[in-house]
Parts: sequence; C-alpha cells; structure tokens
Amino acid sequence: IVTRRDISPIEIACNSSSKIEWIFTSIYFITILLSQRYPLEHSESEMALLLYKKLRKELTTMEEKTINIKETIQEPVSTKESISINNGDSRYEIESIEQELPNVLKIVFTDTIPESFGDIEVYTPGGTPEDCNLTGYDTAYLADGQTVYLSNDGSVSVEPESLDDTETILLPEPPSDSE
Repeated sequence: IVTRRDISPIEIACNSSSKIEWIFTSIYFITILLSQRYPLEHSESEMALLLYKKLRKELTTMEEKTINIKETIQEPVSTKESISINNGDSRYEIESIEQELPNVLKIVFTDTIPESFGDIEVYTPGGTPEDCNLTGYDTAYLADGQTVYLSNDGSVSVEPESLDDTETILLPEPPSDSE
C-alpha cells in the first residue's frame, strides 16, 4: 500500500475485495492516524506499513488455510436407502422397504416419516434412483412407531374386537372313565 494524501482512507477501505481485507485496511489507516497523534520510534508510514504487512501475511495464511479446508470437506454421502414421495424434493431415509402382502408395502424409516404418501421412488445409499417406482401407495394401512404399512388398494388394517364384551361360554366336562 502506498500512502497517498489525496485519497481518503475510506475510499481505499471501500474498494477492498473482502471484509477481512477491509478490516485490515481500516486498521492500517487507524494506525496512521494514531501514529500522527502519538509519534513512536518509527515514522508513521513505516509503523503503519509494518503492521499492515504483518496483518496482510496473516490474512494470506488464513485464506490459504480456508481454501485447503474447503477442498478437503466433502458432502456427506448417505449410507442408507431413501425414498421420495410423488417426485418431491424431500428425501426420507429408510432402514428397509419390502412387500408385506400383495397390496401392502412395509417401510421402516430411520427418523422422519412423511405426512402423506403416494407414488414412491426408491434411491440407493449414494442417492441414485433405483429402477423401482411404486405407484398408488397413498393409504396408511397400519403405523407402528417408525414402521409404516401402506396399501395401494385403499385397504386399512382393522383391529380385532376386544374379548371384554363377549360372554363366557362353559364347555361340558369330558366324560369320566368310570362311566
């Protein structure tokens, strides 16, 4: 940086390419202003320039480390299969998906369960669509925790009637051997 008296510190700071550079440029000019008010061993320009060079070196090192970190960070790859509903953008991780009955599909979810269902597209752990589209599974047949059973024919699971409302039927005793 060359100190010019005809350009204001604000103009130079505003033309900086990043926020960090703007901060360092601002520090440089604050140092110049302070050294004018409180003279030190070196002249104001030399002191400010030394500080700026040191900060600039630190900035360059920080930027290089940031670039190296960005290059080494990879997007996490899912290790589980997932599904999407009705070609939606949301993906739902699953433990398994299998045909339970002729018109009933069993899906075990790992965490989030969709609020509604329909056409299901299955994806590999890497996120590639499998050649498997399951259409019409829009009825919740049965739900049990993270496991959902879906039907494609509108059928739902019906719980058996409770035995509390039935009468007790006494069966005749078997004949004894003495008769």
